[in-house]
Amino acid sequence: MDLSDPVKAVLLDFENVIWLTTLIGLALFGAWRFFFRSGDASPETDDETDRLDDVGLVEEGESPAVAKKARETGVPVSHFNFADLCFLPLVLVKYSLTLQLLGGKLFAFPGQAAEKAGLVQEAPDAAQLTEPVPLQMSVELILVDMAINFFLIGVIFLMIQWVGRRDLGTVFGFDRFRRMSFPQRWLWPAVWVLAGAIIATPTIIVVSNLMPRFFEGIFGEEIGEQAAVQNMRESTDWVLRVLLILNACLVAPLVEELVFRGYFYGILKRYTGAMFSAFITGAIFAVAHQSLLALIPLWGFALFLTLFYESSRSLWVPIGIHAVFNTVNVVLILLGVGGDGL
Repeated sequence: MDLSDPVKAVLLDFENVIWLTTLIGLALFGAWRFFFRSGDASPETDDETDRLDDVGLVEEGESPAVAKKARETGVPVSHFNFADLCFLPLVLVKYSLTLQLLGGKLFAFPGQAAEKAGLVQEAPDAAQLTEPVPLQMSVELILVDMAINFFLIGVIFLMIQWVGRRDLGTVFGFDRFRRMSFPQRWLWPAVWVLAGAIIATPTIIVVSNLMPRFFEGIFGEEIGEQAAVQNMRESTDWVLRVLLILNACLVAPLVEELVFRGYFYGILKRYTGAMFSAFITGAIFAVAHQSLLALIPLWGFALFLTLFYESSRSLWVPIGIHAVFNTVNVVLILLGVGGDGL
């Protein structure tokens, strides 16, 4: 990303504001719970178990933690812990320019210190480590990106199932529909996905088509599309096109929903609240696509996906809606009528 580009600078400033808001929100929500809601903490003692059992809130043989989780509204998040919150920046570094810049400066700091101490002649230039070099889309680059995406999935699964000793199906609601009878376990998620796609897809596409004129009126110049969209539209390499389509329609919905709705949203909701978490994670999701034209539409789309995730309590639903949305956009782009909405 060229930080001298005013459009890109706006995206970076927007992301910095969101991260600052996140830190302030975590501090305020944490202080509020510490000073005013300490008595509402989840019970862990035998005495509290007996108290809940007396009022019928704990089933026979059920722990207080399980009882509290059962009473949670929407997506349950009590299984997330402080270790997940600390681990979260490592998961998000692929999508956040702010975290990439911060990481580059941290890695450059030892070299600068060594240079001042006279241990080395010249320390690495921090700008070279922090400002990504614009790369032309290629088959190799897409394959590397897909590999990183699958690596992220593996890291999240490892953190949930191995480090945290939690069940993936329970954490992300993957097994929610599996408990139903045979027709319903396929019918209900299909109904959720179809309803969400029918509502969200045309709405976001219409809003996306209004964005070029809106932002060109502000900046006085034409705003460029996402690199993936531009390459999908213009590339003559059919292998590259196939990989871009596969990545947009299958890989990206799965990975982005796991990262943003499943992991990021769940952790932030655990330590703040549902509405605050929805707006923050939606904003980071939107700015991660590094397109000013797609910022507002994708922010709204992210809020919509979160709403359906909360309502269905299964991550399969936003994954399905996201996949349908991207597929429709890909078809429109290949037909020459699509916008910057992937």
